Amino acid sequence: MTVCVLGAGALGRLVAARLALAGTDVMVLARRAEQAEILALEGIALEERDGARRIARVAAFPARATPTRQCELLIVCVKAFDVARALEDGVSWLVAPGAALVIANGLGNAEALGPYERIGATLLGV
Repeated sequence: MTVCVLGAGALGRLVAARLALAGTDVMVLARRAEQAEILALEGIALEERDGARRIARVAAFPARATPTRQCELLIVCVKAFDVARALEDGVSWLVAPGAALVIANGLGNAEALGPYERIGATLLGV
């Protein structure tokens, strides 16, 4: 299964790194092209509790780019007020019907997922 993590902030990078280090095929979709380029080149540095530093290798793309690959699960890791706008860019990376998981602090996230036919299953985390 390929997982897209939409959002390259602290939470998105943490989710992407944990999944990648567990062996999942992960693509990070970043708002800015330069951020996607850095993530693709350098990976995501993760410091464990014991002080060990690990680098998670991920594919990374600008969310607004034309998709070259698709994923079965789209994990949305943006601030609640930005979920609807982020989905406008990120949902095209999802196979139809795919699943979407929104991890955002706030209300209204289920409504933001509503208009997209590509999304066959939705999960919400707050």
